[in-house]
Amino acid sequence: MNNTKMNKIVKSTVATAFALSILGCGGSSSSSSSISTAAVTTTHNGVVYGLVTSSKTSKVWLDRNLGASRICTSISDLLCIGDFYQWGRDSDGHQESTSSIVTTQATDIYNVGHGNYIDDENNTFNHDWAANADTDGSLRSFQWSKIDGSSVCPVGFRVPTLVEWQNESFSNKYDAFNSLLKIPAAGRRDVDGIFFTDMAILSTSDTNTTSSKLIGYDSNSTTAGNADRILGSNVRCIKD
Repeated sequence: MNNTKMNKIVKSTVATAFALSILGCGGSSSSSSSISTAAVTTTHNGVVYGLVTSSKTSKVWLDRNLGASRICTSISDLLCIGDFYQWGRDSDGHQESTSSIVTTQATDIYNVGHGNYIDDENNTFNHDWAANADTDGSLRSFQWSKIDGSSVCPVGFRVPTLVEWQNESFSNKYDAFNSLLKIPAAGRRDVDGIFFTDMAILSTSDTNTTSSKLIGYDSNSTTAGNADRILGSNVRCIKD
């Protein structure tokens, strides 16, 4: 994302509180996990990712968000932000920060038919990008849990669960960035397609009746809870 685009779409840091209210209530942990580097890589959609292993959980993670061109050099490094996926939606172009916006809900979760970001600013379809195709989210949760490389993550990897994020015990956005996971404060893409920054918000594969579950790290705490499925969030894959 270039600076002109960022200046145009980024709202004030007041959005941090708003993002937390959408995420909902959740617990936070006080200690940061220790991460050690694994000397291996994996390639997905033409991008070579390094791998890092948590010494706290022994889980192996990609070294950057999906779509990021490099590991973060700072918490707000634009080149390491990566893509913003609507929950349960695969890579079709909508996840790119420059994707156009449409206001028509998809009817097929596997083949949306375009690469545009689906906007529901007026809440005409319950802030879900898919219409009647997967009302409880189970099909999309399954899709993001695949490890055969046919979904968003590389072969052998999947979108993590909320518990897997919580087990890493990052206490705030600085804690998350200072780990070798180098998580940026990239924010999210909202129901109207506008970007909110100043905190880290990451997707999970978990669903809850009519919503998804995200985890967020702001300056002081960790928040986890329900979120609209239409929101665009970063994805960091975990090895199965």
